[in-house]
Amino acid sequence: MTIDKERSSEGIYSEEDRKIIVSLLNEYSEKLLDMCNRLDVQQRRSGLFAFSFIGLCFATVLLFVVLPIYDSSLMNSQSTEYTTLVYLFFLLAFWFIIVTIYDSERKLTFLEWNAKMLSIKLKKVIRVVSQSQEHIITNFASRIEADLRLADAESAVHHYEILMSSRRPVGKLFSFLRFF
Repeated sequence: MTIDKERSSEGIYSEEDRKIIVSLLNEYSEKLLDMCNRLDVQQRRSGLFAFSFIGLCFATVLLFVVLPIYDSSLMNSQSTEYTTLVYLFFLLAFWFIIVTIYDSERKLTFLEWNAKMLSIKLKKVIRVVSQSQEHIITNFASRIEADLRLADAESAVHHYEILMSSRRPVGKLFSFLRFF
């Protein structure tokens, strides 16, 4: 009975504890990597729509400001219907792109928050495994497995941190839409 108390006070854990910790490392690493992939796709999509918005603004200025200055025949009475349709098209295009950017930024905010929470959880598991690795793992194969899972988890956290630090400036331009 005193031996069991000594073992528990030394921090020696069972094989079941080792399996649980290794499975937690694996599970949260995979979840974080999946979330990072989804976050990367959403960031690219958000940037694409932001560039589309900028391109549409440029085309609108070109079509409705610059061209009529150089070609006064565009402003005659025969082209009024055509101009109205073009205005309507550009208005609908602006509306579609703004709604899409708004939706994209809301999804991006949600994904960033979920990835942040997963990253925090994974960092805690990494810390626990790193601190107690000597006491939990007794055989060589289990130690190698834990080292590999730990490296995978640290790699997933690093991938998340790189992804969050490389947020595109164009996406930041429309980040105000996240709060609506």
